[in-house]
Amino acid sequence: MPQMSGLDLLNQMRENSYDFPIVFISGFIDNELLTEGLSCGASGFLEKPFEEHQVIGLVSNAIEKHKAWKLLNKSINYILYQFNDLDRFLESQGKNTIRQSLRTELQELLTLKKSLSQNKIRKK
Repeated sequence: MPQMSGLDLLNQMRENSYDFPIVFISGFIDNELLTEGLSCGASGFLEKPFEEHQVIGLVSNAIEKHKAWKLLNKSINYILYQFNDLDRFLESQGKNTIRQSLRTELQELLTLKKSLSQNKIRKK
């Protein structure tokens, strides 16, 4: 690309909140490019020349991971949305042990989500 590097493009996309996996294809991939690309959010790298099955495998893997991440976020957001109503109901029924157990599980889930998000952000 004559105007910018692939890493420059990736950083610009990140600034615009892109929401899809990015795979680098290059004639030369060194450790510096690999490290910086991964820290900027690249989903994978493929060095030329390559075989068709390598591209298909890498892109398929990146898409599946992206779908799993979106599903996880959607599920956690849904649970959070529903949790207040459930918590109030359990409280009205005197089910404090269950309430505390659910709160603990939810907190662990949020901690995991935060950890995964920070890892993903570091990659962006």
